[in-house]
Amino acid sequence: EPGNVLYLDYEEDSATFWHRLNMLTAGMNIAIPDGIYWRRMVEPLTAEAGAINKLVRDNAIGLVVVDSAGPACGGEPEAAAMAIAYFTALRSLKVASLTIAHRSKGITSSGPFGSVYWVNYPRNVYELKKAQVVGENVIHVALLHEKANEGRLNPSASYQFAFSENNTVSVTSEAMEDVPEFFDNLTIIAKAEVILREDGPRKLADLATE
Repeated sequence: EPGNVLYLDYEEDSATFWHRLNMLTAGMNIAIPDGIYWRRMVEPLTAEAGAINKLVRDNAIGLVVVDSAGPACGGEPEAAAMAIAYFTALRSLKVASLTIAHRSKGITSSGPFGSVYWVNYPRNVYELKKAQVVGENVIHVALLHEKANEGRLNPSASYQFAFSENNTVSVTSEAMEDVPEFFDNLTIIAKAEVILREDGPRKLADLATE
């Protein structure tokens, strides 16, 4: 449901945040909506929970975004105690929340870098994958639903972010099968459709092997 948003930023300054938001809304041909609040964060969420709770109440916040989990937990993300303390503080806000976390390059396990609690505690977990060609002003982003505590997983989706010279970013949906880097994330049926469409008919055994 529509509601006010509080963005807790551990990574960028105010000018960068509002510039990025302006680029996105300009690309959508809309004004920046009312009800978006930004706060520079330095201390861990556990230390700031009281102040954040007051902001949530005073501004009727419906969604809190934390960017990002590593500095917000205030210690080593791989320590279970750090992750548990972070989610306990987040839960005290009593509103919907979105935590952005990073993965280590080359990591093969599911979830972000750190303790398994970064996957166990959230009700929903999504992974974002990026594909980009050097020199091009377009980024492809796949949105993969990895965990759902209530109901079924949502289908994967892909979006194209096009950066223009006039400081706007347009976002459009695209077919995941049109982005070669996302092929491994397609369903078996979708993979088969791509192969048959591009290479023509083949025997079942050959299709299964490919």
